[in-house]
Amino acid sequence: MKFEFSGVEGYAEDWAYNSPGTRARTVTFFAGQYTGTGSAGQDGAVSQSFSSFNIELAEREVVIKNAFIIFETQLMGMSTTDGNVSGHVITFDADTCPGTCAGDAWGSGKVSDDQSATVLQYEDTTGGAYVRILVDVSSEIQLAAYTGAGGTGNYLSAAVGYWFKAVTTNASLINSAKAKLVITYTYDDASNSISNTVVYPLESNNATPTPDDSGSRQDSQTTDCSVDSNCPIFEYKTNIPEFSQKTSQWFEVGSFNDGNSANDVKHGINIQENNASSSFILEAAEGSGQGNWSEGWYSGVSGFSENTYQELEYYFTGSSQYLMGGEAYETYTASASDTRTRTVSYPIGVLTNGSVITGNSASASVYFAETGVSIKKAWFRILIAGQDTDAAYYETISSKVGDIAESSNWVYDFNPPGTVMVESFKIFHVISSASGEYGELAAATATSPKVVTLIATHYNANIRGLSAELMITYTYTDEDYGYLSSHQLFAGQSATAGNDTSEALTTANSVLPESTDAKTIRAAALKASYSVSCSTSNNAMSTAVVNVDADLSASGCANAFDGDSDGANSFFEFYKNVTSGMTVYDGRSYSACYTNDGASTANEGAKMNGILIYTYQLDLRPPSDPNLIRIKGNTRIKGGTRLNLEDSTEAI
Repeated sequence: MKFEFSGVEGYAEDWAYNSPGTRARTVTFFAGQYTGTGSAGQDGAVSQSFSSFNIELAEREVVIKNAFIIFETQLMGMSTTDGNVSGHVITFDADTCPGTCAGDAWGSGKVSDDQSATVLQYEDTTGGAYVRILVDVSSEIQLAAYTGAGGTGNYLSAAVGYWFKAVTTNASLINSAKAKLVITYTYDDASNSISNTVVYPLESNNATPTPDDSGSRQDSQTTDCSVDSNCPIFEYKTNIPEFSQKTSQWFEVGSFNDGNSANDVKHGINIQENNASSSFILEAAEGSGQGNWSEGWYSGVSGFSENTYQELEYYFTGSSQYLMGGEAYETYTASASDTRTRTVSYPIGVLTNGSVITGNSASASVYFAETGVSIKKAWFRILIAGQDTDAAYYETISSKVGDIAESSNWVYDFNPPGTVMVESFKIFHVISSASGEYGELAAATATSPKVVTLIATHYNANIRGLSAELMITYTYTDEDYGYLSSHQLFAGQSATAGNDTSEALTTANSVLPESTDAKTIRAAALKASYSVSCSTSNNAMSTAVVNVDADLSASGCANAFDGDSDGANSFFEFYKNVTSGMTVYDGRSYSACYTNDGASTANEGAKMNGILIYTYQLDLRPPSDPNLIRIKGNTRIKGGTRLNLEDSTEAI
């Protein structure tokens, strides 16, 4: 809103304040994790649920625009006689607090994605299945009616439930399960308190090879390790200067195992000086030389503290581990007036579809509309989608920020076996600040970007497609000239059997609610996932490469990105840059296409879904006009009127 008048006394800048009024935020909550014992899992055809968790949004006049569950599970890992996973149900419930209350995942008020009569995965004799399921829960009555805490302390208690059924045997069908809830909402910009989610990478402190580790560990660790002796150590600092109260905190940490045969992989974490541990098990009873990326989501880890350098110890049993790494998440409340922290995503999409070994690079043009920007961490989330041969591999990674020279090469080792269930291997590569990269990046403005480039080289052509997302966590002092806003929205979940090859799915409505039209999409991507299986008489996947695509383009998808199958059910994901396909219009839904070629084999396909990730910039700079002035704080107007415009949107 502009204030146009003459004769102001007191502090004034050279333009009039233009408030965004309503603005938006996306936050994430840990919703639960289950892991089997290694000798037993949860039974199928039984209603299971995680413990309840709390949802608090600190702002006032909150309107929930989109909420969805990210649910991941390993199934059929203990037996070759389960038969097809013939159906599943995911539920969500929220209840209003304060007072004694707890979400009831199977109660009368729940919302559910009921695909109990649709085959999720066809059983394959060479291994189990790993599946990601997305569920839009925006319609849950209590959640949809929630208007935020607004200083009252009101919150919701929520719970997630799940049910899976196999055709033949349901005993110990569920080997592990985990979930988180993502909420995007609008709120009154004048709110005194805010909620926020920040992410920080874990950084391996292994001293070799040169250069030193930068995020994920470059070297492997041999079979087993001993706590407080030779287990890998990761450093991190969850830097949040404005922190007030914790709402949800967790770590997502994983690695890739090799040579475990039928031995389960048990891994876990603890915070040094406080050795209470949390563990997670990758079930490997079926053997077949199956190696996998496996990742635990650990909440309530004893000893965690904000704004403190800490060391996280990663321990494991069962075969050599590669690409060990992860991230720390926290959702919290804070004062809206303090120096603030923000994590934004600049997805850069596909660097190579798998056909090119060298010369793979992609860039993001990074802008900051805020003032007083200080980069705390900048890193890449890198997804490598599989390979065909049991052998030692490596991926070479470097980066370039603005006018700073390209960095040294980091070499990340991995050694998959011949059969892999989770084909997407993750590398968390932290951009070094040794040569002034963070200062260079912080110099980006609302109109003058800094280009950040990722360069990747495959060891050989057996390594498939590679895609990435640039993450930046930074603090800033002022949003008066504008800001970045980064979001994740539900972008569709297939409701057809787990061997489908083509889906057109509607995304949630986009959220860009500010009243001004000075908005620019800075980056956007679909994070698409594929859980591949086959419905032939023996359900045996072929060994051919699975080619996939995802897009918002009106011209549709064209399978080009190389995933893999390795002759078994497999899971992989990738980032598809869709920046050009998004507009700045609020409330627009998009048709997202998800396709695969079924490894060019009849009856093969996938369960498919996607998350729409985007970051936009809002500018609050008005046109240059010497007759416009900005009022800040208590300002005396000639004639004796005093206005506190930080608490008022009244026009003059």
